[in-house]
Amino acid sequence: MGQDRGNVKRIMGLVRSRIERGSSCIVVTHEPDFVIENCDRAAFLKEGRLVACDEPERVFSFLEGAGERWYLPSGWGE
Repeated sequence: MGQDRGNVKRIMGLVRSRIERGSSCIVVTHEPDFVIENCDRAAFLKEGRLVACDEPERVFSFLEGAGERWYLPSGWGE
């Protein structure tokens, strides 16, 4: 997200507030740790194509099995 931890918490507080009021939110990030900590769904695109879309744990398991280890959250599979 390009934000420090404090700003990430503030942004996610705003996002969660909107979700609690019935909105949906799409977050675009290259940070798998953020996804695993904050999202209930994840989509993975490669070369402009949707490769996986599901719960984050299932998407990261798929990526691990596909050899896309550089996209996994830190400590994944330990």
